[in-house]
Amino acid sequence: MPLDKLVNKESLQSHRDKVNNAFDAVDLNTAGLTDASTRIGSIEQFNTDAFSGLDESFINSSIKGPRKTVVIFGSSNGAGLGASTYIGDPSEANGYYSPSTSWAGLLEARIKSLDSDFVFYNRSKSGSNSSVSVERFWTDVAPYRPSHVVLCTALGNESYDVRNFLKNTATLIKYCEQIGATPILRGSYPRNAGMDADKYNSCIALNLAIEKFGYPVIDHLSILDNGDGTFFDSATYSTDGTHLTDAGQVQFYNCIDPSFFLGTCNIDYRPSGAGKISDSTTSSIGIRLSAATEMILGNIDSAAASVSFNSGATPENSRILTLYFSPIIECYCDSLGEVLIRENNGTVLLSTGSIIQPNTDYTVLFSYSYPREIIEVFLNGQLIGSVSKSLSGMYAATLCGRNDLPTNSPNGYTFSSACLYRTSKDINLAGRLQNGHISYSSLLFAADFNSSTGVEYMPNLIKNNLTGQISPVWEL
Repeated sequence: MPLDKLVNKESLQSHRDKVNNAFDAVDLNTAGLTDASTRIGSIEQFNTDAFSGLDESFINSSIKGPRKTVVIFGSSNGAGLGASTYIGDPSEANGYYSPSTSWAGLLEARIKSLDSDFVFYNRSKSGSNSSVSVERFWTDVAPYRPSHVVLCTALGNESYDVRNFLKNTATLIKYCEQIGATPILRGSYPRNAGMDADKYNSCIALNLAIEKFGYPVIDHLSILDNGDGTFFDSATYSTDGTHLTDAGQVQFYNCIDPSFFLGTCNIDYRPSGAGKISDSTTSSIGIRLSAATEMILGNIDSAAASVSFNSGATPENSRILTLYFSPIIECYCDSLGEVLIRENNGTVLLSTGSIIQPNTDYTVLFSYSYPREIIEVFLNGQLIGSVSKSLSGMYAATLCGRNDLPTNSPNGYTFSSACLYRTSKDINLAGRLQNGHISYSSLLFAADFNSSTGVEYMPNLIKNNLTGQISPVWEL
């Protein structure tokens, strides 16, 4: 469809000028982690300045409406370069298809297996960046009338200019909203060539900042990050230090929750206040997330979970959280108060030496990386232990669990937040969790009981209908 049929070009340019002027007033020039909180906090003000009272007369309303159409809109990574089935960027000649072994192709196959009405188009273009995406949106995305747009250009393609990436992302989000599409955001990911400490800080800062836009975010950095922005085991997961092998494509695909596309993005508001396991129940379930609630669609290879709590008068003999891999793994506080990682059969895999003291506030982050075959546990922002273990296929999780003694009794912990992620996480998140930050990247579930609204966030909340799973055993 010609551009002049989609938009009024003069009005569109006026809109872009307003966005640029608003962003010029935002101080986002530095990318160091020390400035991250100030920088990302200003995004909300930018959105207000750039888009309040916006005249949307430039858009043809005929292209709006609900569909089951996904557009992958990125650069070479989104196009599938490196995958064994890649024969060139998606094009009109091949129907703009995604290579079947690329992360986008695997995602397409998965979504279609769950809902065959979905249609995918891959309009990714090698070498593209966010500025090019803004220019291409109305000709290469809008005519498909998509329900979802995956925004996935490479930060490295614009010289790690976080400010420019965020400005253009804000514009692309607004364009998606104007055509009735849900934007799915993706920030930075590992890259070997030219990576240094400043660029790595830019990657982390960008991924933190895009969470502030309020839309689903895919975390493609944590899963294969070697701790410095380069690829872990590059020979296995990357063809050239930039693009992904088939094994790397699988790891990127696994970070994406199908529920982003199948459910309704929403936020459920509950009464605020810290919560605890109800004294009136003997159930073993705390907050149980599983396929039964359609919370976990398909097994998950890498995962992370966090809980924040006050330990109460008797913190011993308590299951803090349980992840149902094969085998089942628990983060457990033993009879002496020590934090352990153990298998469900009682075999201790890791004794951390860290003691949970009575009536004390703690934040625990548990993470498992499938590529590394490593379990890590963090307490109050610090790594307290790691252990090698081969796990497979997480199919359920229990957050804020129960006591072992007395059997199946509720523990005395008072929980303030709980999160579950579809990828491994690292010390960067552990430190932010300790300061009250909940990450929304590759997030499956979050409950913040101490917030002013008592927000529980689930990307597919209506589909999950999780209330019935919490209510028998949870009280505020």
